[in-house]
Amino acid sequence: MAIDLVWIVLGFALLLAVFLPTAVERFPLSTPMVLLGVGAIVGLAPMPKGFTFSPQEHEAFVLHASERRCSSRSWVSVSPSTGRCAFAA
Repeated sequence: MAIDLVWIVLGFALLLAVFLPTAVERFPLSTPMVLLGVGAIVGLAPMPKGFTFSPQEHEAFVLHASERRCSSRSWVSVSPSTGRCAFAA
């Protein structure tokens, strides 16, 4: 059941990312403002029993999601000053 919820949230996020910029261009809102609101609603919504967003309980997933796959031989490199991945120009 929890994996179904994850797929539903990911699908909704994809649809939101595609259609939201054109939907809010007529209003005095920006896409990040709407996404922050959606994130707050999802964070405050009641979750199924045993399902949490705690990074301590999902340490393996957080570690895997935060791995950097940048190398100096590819078209993406890590900036030495910030430690972030950057596109090489």
